[in-house]
Amino acid sequence: MPTVWEYILNFMYPLYCEVCGRALAADNKRRLCSYCWEKVSLPNSPYCPRPDIKSRVYFNQVRAVGKYEGILKQCIHLVKYKKKTALTRALSELMVGHIKNHFDIDKIDYLIPVPLYRRQYRKRGFNQTELLIDGIGKHFNKKVINNNLKRIKNTKPQYKLNKDARIENLRDSFFVRKPGVFGKKSVLLIDDVYTTGTTVNECSKVLYKAGVRLINVLVLAHGS
Repeated sequence: MPTVWEYILNFMYPLYCEVCGRALAADNKRRLCSYCWEKVSLPNSPYCPRPDIKSRVYFNQVRAVGKYEGILKQCIHLVKYKKKTALTRALSELMVGHIKNHFDIDKIDYLIPVPLYRRQYRKRGFNQTELLIDGIGKHFNKKVINNNLKRIKNTKPQYKLNKDARIENLRDSFFVRKPGVFGKKSVLLIDDVYTTGTTVNECSKVLYKAGVRLINVLVLAHGS
């Protein structure tokens, strides 16, 4: 039930669904109405996209919560390009549910977000993956390390490139500042969208070279 304060706030600043604009209850934390929430399409069985890359694969497994389409795609776009960051609460909730069903979280030492290049971060004002992973870390009481894996090259957007160009575009783009932190640890690397797997594989490569024992990958959505 909403608190008195939530009722007052909602009277002064009504909440509306970020996708369709329907009015929301005062205690709606997802910023999605029930209609839009129920339209988020999730697979009935674990969705494990295959890496579409020619180089060595450095992560152990990858799972996607859903496909990059419909309401899920709209929510990701609203967060990244319209700064509707309140939606990351609902998106984190989806990822938490997927972790409960398909990962042994007790065997994971650290959660790591795929980083943005510093210029991209300044332009956007936030890293959407850090916002997603913050909710996941709090739910499971797991340590999030978001300042050790760094992006050191300002690369072109991956969706504009073909498969071979994507690999070359991201080559040597990531760096681990303090490798000793990750020695013999198990990590869950998290990103928002997975297409060919090039980005998470380049991240995994430097984590592997830093001594990480096991690298699992979880993405919010898988696109073609």
